[in-house]
Amino acid sequence: MTILANDCTFLQKSSIRRAARRGRYYYALMNSRETKRDKQRAQSGREELLERMAVSLPNDGAIEALEGLFLARLTEPMESKLALYEPALCLVVQGSKQVLVGEEVLRYDPGNYLLFTVDLPVVFRVEEASKEKPYFGLRLDLDSAIVTEVMMEADAEIKKGDASVKAIAVNSVDADLLDAVLRLVRLADKAGEQKMLAPLIKREIIYRLLAGGEGARAAAVHPRRCQAAADADLRRLQRRGP
Repeated sequence: MTILANDCTFLQKSSIRRAARRGRYYYALMNSRETKRDKQRAQSGREELLERMAVSLPNDGAIEALEGLFLARLTEPMESKLALYEPALCLVVQGSKQVLVGEEVLRYDPGNYLLFTVDLPVVFRVEEASKEKPYFGLRLDLDSAIVTEVMMEADAEIKKGDASVKAIAVNSVDADLLDAVLRLVRLADKAGEQKMLAPLIKREIIYRLLAGGEGARAAAVHPRRCQAAADADLRRLQRRGP
């Protein structure tokens, strides 16, 4: 049997194509498995958060579990009064919630977080809450000094034009961010470890937000950028009318 040069070339190309297909399949399989693990880890984290908050809050109300970290429980829907809120990260552990900024309505639930990085007049509205399934949520205040330090250490670059990014938005919660929040909540029962570990975990949470694409928004927490971002958002509200 005579094998011509063209035949060898064809066989080589076919082998390369099969190897490439196997490679794509392998990476797709690995990514799928990683995504599944992350979803399972996130679900497990939410379940533990819910258990810990239910123990800390057997009745409706709110507590400061540790400095700058607030936990809340409600068994019926409610709407807050219009008020100014400091920059914060907000999570819903069970139920759902809305934030009203002028005529704009942002909704978030256990799969999403709310991040606002300047003092803005907003109204919060808890949509889903009942005695059978209470609303549980938390808020972590953002310290401008810590945000600035983390951005500098992480060498987070703010692209030109990003100054126009709105200072309040809802984004999906990933497993790494949720894991950091869970570890911070665990410290509520460990007074002896709070002083040492809480600042480190708060820095990690800020880093996770930056790594998740919140660099431009987080930059507004910087004292020198805060007023400019607030003015921009207020101008947006004024254009929409009362």
